Amino acid sequence: MNKSTFQYQFMKKYLLICIAFPFLLFISCKKSPETNKTEEVKAIENIIELVDEDTSFVLKKFNTEQIWPYNRNGRWGYINNADEFVIKPIFDGCGFFAEGFAWVKINGSYKIINSKGDYISESATFDAVGKAKDGIIPTKKGKLWGAVDTTANQIIDYNYEELKVLEKDLILIRKNRKWGLINSNGNDICLPVYDKEIIFKDDLSIVSRNYSDVGIINKLGKEIVKCQYDNVEILNDSIFKIAIKQGYNKRVFGLIINGKVKFPEEYSRIEFFHDSLLLLTKDSLSGILNMKGDTILPFKYNDLKAGNTNLLAAKAGEKWGYINLNSDTIIDFQFSEADAFKGELAIVYRGPHDRYNSKPENSSLINYKGETILPFENTNLKFLSNNLLMRSRYNYSINLFNKNGISIDSINYDSDQFNSPSDVITGYFEDPIEFYKFINGFAIIGHNGRVGMINEAGEIVIPLKYHHLEPMNEYGYTKAQYLDKYGIIDSEGNEIVAIGYDNIGYDDEFGLFYLQKLDDTNPKKKLINEGYWKYDGELLSDSPLKTATKYDLENQISKIRQAYSRIENESRKAKFSTYEIPNSNISIKENYNKMIVNDKNKGLRYEYFFDSSLNKYGPFFIFKVEGSKENRYYFDHGRIIRWLDEEKKDRLISDAIYSPEHEEHFRAREFKAIIANKDIREKYGLDIIKTNIDSLCELITSNIAKGIYKKGDSKSRSIGEYQTTNETYVDSLQNIMYKLDAGSDEGGSSKLEEFYYNGEIIREYSNKNYYDNSDNLPEAQWLSGQYALTKYYDKGDLIFTEKEKNRVMTVLKN
Repeated sequence: MNKSTFQYQFMKKYLLICIAFPFLLFISCKKSPETNKTEEVKAIENIIELVDEDTSFVLKKFNTEQIWPYNRNGRWGYINNADEFVIKPIFDGCGFFAEGFAWVKINGSYKIINSKGDYISESATFDAVGKAKDGIIPTKKGKLWGAVDTTANQIIDYNYEELKVLEKDLILIRKNRKWGLINSNGNDICLPVYDKEIIFKDDLSIVSRNYSDVGIINKLGKEIVKCQYDNVEILNDSIFKIAIKQGYNKRVFGLIINGKVKFPEEYSRIEFFHDSLLLLTKDSLSGILNMKGDTILPFKYNDLKAGNTNLLAAKAGEKWGYINLNSDTIIDFQFSEADAFKGELAIVYRGPHDRYNSKPENSSLINYKGETILPFENTNLKFLSNNLLMRSRYNYSINLFNKNGISIDSINYDSDQFNSPSDVITGYFEDPIEFYKFINGFAIIGHNGRVGMINEAGEIVIPLKYHHLEPMNEYGYTKAQYLDKYGIIDSEGNEIVAIGYDNIGYDDEFGLFYLQKLDDTNPKKKLINEGYWKYDGELLSDSPLKTATKYDLENQISKIRQAYSRIENESRKAKFSTYEIPNSNISIKENYNKMIVNDKNKGLRYEYFFDSSLNKYGPFFIFKVEGSKENRYYFDHGRIIRWLDEEKKDRLISDAIYSPEHEEHFRAREFKAIIANKDIREKYGLDIIKTNIDSLCELITSNIAKGIYKKGDSKSRSIGEYQTTNETYVDSLQNIMYKLDAGSDEGGSSKLEEFYYNGEIIREYSNKNYYDNSDNLPEAQWLSGQYALTKYYDKGDLIFTEKEKNRVMTVLKN
């Protein structure tokens, strides 16, 4: 499918005026007066002043004469759009052309060629070559970078750990682990004194020294804001928001305007909104000033919130209402909390605060006259765009509404956040997905473990059938995953690159997607490039994957059925070992490829079938019997590929970690570990050792509680959000009996504790426990991210380790 240009017209939307400045052009869009309205209604309506902005994206055009790296029989060369080699495949590797030059690798060294395939110098070799820009080519010799021109003449000495050409006379360098700038002659623009990479936006860059002192430099290397603040924010080319710490975990803000501190650092909040006004908070009271410092609204409110109108949500005492800039009350102070207006609507709250949410329990939607659009309910409302709202319920389902309060559709979508952590079955780390966040006019949604996309009107544009999606890019494309295969979808839901590739990557330096498959002939199963894709949907190689290989579900299920029959026949003759789990009514029977679990309390029976060629992560088939109900789960290397439920109906399968079918797979790993642990414990008599050491550790803990062992060295400290505690307990002879090293932050916690006897360690326990704060799905709570090790020692030598990861305990003999 060829397209030279696309234009994606997005809905007109109200522009948020929270960062308004004098140089912005505002277009007031007031409602036309209507003669049948009262003067009072007209006056209220005219309070609302909104700004329209029309946004469009134009598809990037590719140079059809460009040539591309291509591998044939293990050698690299370059082909054109007609799949013809224009530079023969004689190299060990090669890179993309930039400004007519590219690197090639031959005999372990790098050289530079032009678009005809000629070396710019026969003798010049390098250890690495970067992208040519403005006639400068970064090159590396040994461990250091310098640069040559397009004739291979050295123009910058090899002095730098990193080098990147930003412009012809602006080159970013790193030396002694610090960043600076030089020109094309190698002369310093600013010395390498900054902690992080210098990134310019609109000719300015935020920089830091000593990892704490923040300022701003321009492209001349001048510090136009001295590095002395805790934080700096660029609001425009002449206005900067500065912050310093005042006491523990508290910041105060100020403004630098045209190089001078116009508003000193004494405000706990500074926000811009309509007509370049400033909303500030000082000494727990909020008010409004103009850019000159004149008072527009006195500092008398407990809180203020400004949106994209000149109606403000205000808090007086314990109640919220809405006022104008003259401090007139427009909507009475009656709410437990209120959000700023977004367009003509605002969300308000009543009732006590929800312990799971920072907002009160009941939320509602009102218009600028205070009329209720959506009734108060024990649910959470949130704006997704000016025309779309979401309501999340306590069962973690989502409903979408338009600005008139009318439900978009009847689907109850999944929670508003979904993060796929490291898969406990496969160990594979999936990129996180954030639902309902609009990027380039589209947001990802989820239902029963499948994902799709909606536009800003709430219409489904990509159906909910994929296991993973990336955010829509600015040209209207997203990478999609179904099972373990990938493709590219456009904003109309068309699969313009068919699902079937093993990976699709993106080269942001050259603006290309590259399509990859696994090389089955390579023992390491390496990914190799099988084509490049340009934005009009055309593949740029003669790759055999021009028609991608789709996942053959029926063939895989057929293999599973054959293996199932084979194992059933073998099991009739095989000898099973039996094990009763202590303190339960659960029994396990196992041979080398089948495991049967009976849970008498729950009336459950599981039959697990194992074959590493079909699933190296656990059983490839699970047969679950609960009374007269039977469920069948089919797996392909840890991924659920089919689920026949108790009514023998195909259920919607999912790659989501919280899916119930994955819980069954995970339970199999628990039972398998129990058997393995039993065998190793019995073989080496580990239970007796464990009991003796645990008893001794309990005695030490008891003596600490009784004050028999006293606290020795002890300290605690805070580094930002990270808190640490170190404690030591000693006996009367100052022998160490116990050590604790614990830490925590908003993401989770870690702990290391050690028990000692006769001066030698006897037990060590360590854990890490991290939670994704955005993932409140109750089904996901068994995936806490916990990782724990308990090590047992004899005379200082490690005997064995108990390793617990996400509920599965494994015993490891040293």
